[in-house]
Order: sequence, then structure tokens, then C-alpha cells
Amino acid sequence: MNINDSWKSTCKIIFGQEIGDLKDYEQFLKRYTEPISKTKSILSGKEVYYGAPYCSKAKFISMDEIDQMKVEPIGIDDTKDIDSLMNAAAERFYYAGNKFGGKIQDVVGSGDCSDSFFVVGSREIYLSEYIAYGQMLTTTKYMFGCCWGSEDNFCINSTELELVNRVFESTLCVQTADAYYSYNCIGCQEVMFCFNQRSARYAIGNRQMEKTNYLALKAKLLKEIVELLKRDKTVPSLIDVATGKAERG
Repeated sequence: MNINDSWKSTCKIIFGQEIGDLKDYEQFLKRYTEPISKTKSILSGKEVYYGAPYCSKAKFISMDEIDQMKVEPIGIDDTKDIDSLMNAAAERFYYAGNKFGGKIQDVVGSGDCSDSFFVVGSREIYLSEYIAYGQMLTTTKYMFGCCWGSEDNFCINSTELELVNRVFESTLCVQTADAYYSYNCIGCQEVMFCFNQRSARYAIGNRQMEKTNYLALKAKLLKEIVELLKRDKTVPSLIDVATGKAERG
């Protein structure tokens, strides 16, 4: 399975249907993550990806080129005073991008990844698979536009997650499954537009419902969300909802 197929599978799990190709939602999926930067190696000219901010004059190499570096010792004339020494040292500093560790496969346009497979446009990804436009994720699978998560699966545009499954546009969720537009939910299952809930189930807007009624309304709301995504390639964020900016005429 490639990254686009995994995106489509994730959408079917979260929305009940596919909504199109991953490339069409790139900007939508980048709303919560810091951008990955790109430059060229001063040694080879190959593309180098990195996440941390560096000064505009920084010189980069790819991590796999470190053994090629041959830096001459600082000359005696450059040690005569602190200014000369600092300038000479600065000329010998190079930053390494494309930092990968452990087993890596099909990691593209990403930096600071270890033991991960099928990763696109992401940074600080560890022990994870099928990740696109993510940041600071460990032991996760099928994560798109997500950051700060561990032991999570099948999530889109969500942040600060732990032990969650099937989450969309939600933040600060722990041991929660099937959450949409929700915040600070712990031990919850099947919640939409819920905030500061504990062990809630079949709830919309913090109101618990009968399972049948909940599932019927959930299906209707998801249909509307999917229609917006297909039409606009985006939907209001959880922040937009919380601040009242998601109002529609």
C-alpha cells in the first residue's frame, strides 16, 4: 500500500467514503504542523530537508555525507583574538539535514525520522507508518496532518493525542475513539463537538444520545462534512468552531 492508498483507506474509515487524492488536500493537512524546510547540500547539491529554524547563512549537508567532510584545523593566525577565532569557527560549521535513523523506507521530503515507513512531508517521526504532513509522532499509523501523538491510528488533522483511534479535527484526546471536532476528551467513544468530557459515549455537543439516534445524526453530519471537503478541499478547523469563525451564511 502506498501513501495515497493509505489516505483513501483512512478516509473510508473516518468518513465512510473516499474524498479524493492526498495531493488535493495538502494545504488542508498542513494547518497544524510546522513546515519542513528544504535547501541543497553545499557538498553535492542534493536536496536536504530539515525542521529546526536556522540562520539565513547556515550551510547544510545531508547526514549521509558527514564522512565526506574534511575540515582543516583553525590556523594559528585565527587564534590571536576572540573575534578571529569565532569567525574562523563559524566558517567550519555545517548543519546536517536528511537525518534518519534505524530502518527507513519510502520517506520523502521529511526530516528527523527513525524506524518509519511511508512518510511524506513530515518531521520528527519515530516508529510510525503511513504518515503525511505530520510532526512529533511516535508509534503511530495512518496519521495525516497530525502532531504530538503517541500510539494512535487513523487520525486526520488532530493534535495532542495518546492511545486514540479514528479521530478528526480534535485536540487533547486520550484513550478515545471515533471523535470529531472534540477537545479534552478522555476515555470517550463516539463523540462529536464534545468538550471536556470523561468516559462519554454516543454524545453530540456534550449531550448523550440513544445509540440509534446518535448514529443517524452522525451519518448526516459526516455527509455534510464530506460534501464540504470534496467541494472546498477544506473545512473549518476546531479552532474556527471554538472561536465562532465557522459560522456559515
